[in-house]
Amino acid sequence: QSTYSVLQYLLTLDDKLKVTYRTGHKILNALRLNSTKYFKLALNQAKNEEIFEGLKRIIKTFNDYLPFIENTMNYPSFTNGPIEGTINKIKLIKRNAYGYRNFINFRNRILIVSRLFVSEHKKYIKQQYQVA
Repeated sequence: QSTYSVLQYLLTLDDKLKVTYRTGHKILNALRLNSTKYFKLALNQAKNEEIFEGLKRIIKTFNDYLPFIENTMNYPSFTNGPIEGTINKIKLIKRNAYGYRNFINFRNRILIVSRLFVSEHKKYIKQQYQVA
């Protein structure tokens, strides 16, 4: 027996399970399509369905955070990934250093590792090569 056939058999046993499964997949497909219209529609339809409490809790959370979810769907290119990476790098430097004598040394180490600081001489040399 395949997984699909077992799933279909289980869905025939309980109507509430079947409705919950279908509702969950409607919401999941709306998220995959990245469509706020379908997502809101799926959430509104779920209010009238007889589903399990676990999915009701998830739907309530989605409704609470709906403006933020919509922003993520409407502007998918905006991310805080680079900032998270920088924060992780700073924590790693802090962990490996076992403390710095003063904050200036710690700050300089972060700037050097992050390549946020480049001396004026290196900038000048780099600009010379880019012109040619």
